Amino acid sequence: MILEDGLFPPLMGSPVGTGSSRVVLEYFGQPDCVIKVGYRNPPIANWTEWNLWLQVENDPALAPVFGRCLAISASGKFLVMERLNDLTDAQAAKRLCPPWVTDKKRTAFGVNAAGDVKLRDYNQLALGSFLSGIPLQLMPA
Repeated sequence: MILEDGLFPPLMGSPVGTGSSRVVLEYFGQPDCVIKVGYRNPPIANWTEWNLWLQVENDPALAPVFGRCLAISASGKFLVMERLNDLTDAQAAKRLCPPWVTDKKRTAFGVNAAGDVKLRDYNQLALGSFLSGIPLQLMPA
């Protein structure tokens, strides 16, 4: 769901994490969600995760591997994602990752309230090498 940017600031709580292009904040009243706020213009990381989520959300093999995105602001500055907390050592051993996601470090993964280990930072992709292995199709005239 795409929402107006002005709806997000009143919902933003305390910081829970930070990265090279975003800060992650608590979502007031939604303890199982976070708001990722992009501080680079344009907010490519948020748009990448949003668009990728839309592609995998109904795929039974891929959807369980990615943190669920619930909403994005019209500008892309704000992204609502399910909250994925830091992993324990035992949970870290359960990480699954498609080969085309390039950020495979432990901190790119988290665990949700149900105990599911998922990617929480999946905006760095190497789709070219993956897509180059798919045969092209001749299109009808």
